Amino acid sequence: MKMKFTFLRYIIYAAIVYGLMEVMRLDALYDDDIVKFAESSYVEKLQNVLLGLMLIFLAFTKGFHGIRYLLLLIFGVFLIREQDAFLDSTIGEHSWKMISITYTILLSYFIYKHRKSILTELEKFISSASSGILFLGFTTLLIFSRMFGRKKFWIVVEGTENYTRDVKNAAEECTELFAYFILFIGVFEFFVFVQHMLKNKQEIKSIP
Repeated sequence: MKMKFTFLRYIIYAAIVYGLMEVMRLDALYDDDIVKFAESSYVEKLQNVLLGLMLIFLAFTKGFHGIRYLLLLIFGVFLIREQDAFLDSTIGEHSWKMISITYTILLSYFIYKHRKSILTELEKFISSASSGILFLGFTTLLIFSRMFGRKKFWIVVEGTENYTRDVKNAAEECTELFAYFILFIGVFEFFVFVQHMLKNKQEIKSIP
């Protein structure tokens, strides 16, 4: 049964990747914006959807308080940052920063509250597949996609200061979307990992 469930997840992940690639292709065909893959693009919207789904799965994950709240903090700030243009235009300039700071202070309290259990949780978490997937996702998002989207890289690639902006945006935003998908897989696998531990009655703290 466990093998069938694992195999089914792999098939679903592969199908979603195919869907993401089709969305990227549709965005490339969309030419109403001055610059392709802008804030209003499907790729940008899907990034927000994936971040929202990650927060939902983490909210319903029981146990591993320290790691769970830490991930909620990170992905919550990511989601707020993705809404910077919308928040600045509807609430006020730099409002997203104040919301991020408030959210960080709130989540930091819960992380501090469960600080004593974090090391114990980490020992169990590192042994799970989700930890490696999350590490890969963060590396892709914070390092690879940023390096891949650097102006000086595309100037060298195209051999001119007037590099093709749409190509650069496509490379950076699509890589970022895939990084968010890897992180989503990591969060979902974390959810499955915790559920498996609870089912097998292993030592794990449940929500009070």
